[in-house]
Amino acid sequence: MAQNRENAAAWCALLRAPGLGPARIRALLDACGNARTAAAATPSQLRACGVPEAAMAWLAKPDAARIEADLE
Repeated sequence: MAQNRENAAAWCALLRAPGLGPARIRALLDACGNARTAAAATPSQLRACGVPEAAMAWLAKPDAARIEADLE
């Protein structure tokens, strides 16, 4: 059950990241394998997938309260 919540939280973080649309999310998933790994990707991995700086900043420190609210 906790793993499902972590996966959902990772998806929420990816979907809330500014400037991160479907194509970049797909590139991240292809490069990283899953949403949890993609949401925790290194800056160099994110850059390689064309992730904009604003999205990189969000993924480095997502708003935990917003993510939690999304999961409720």
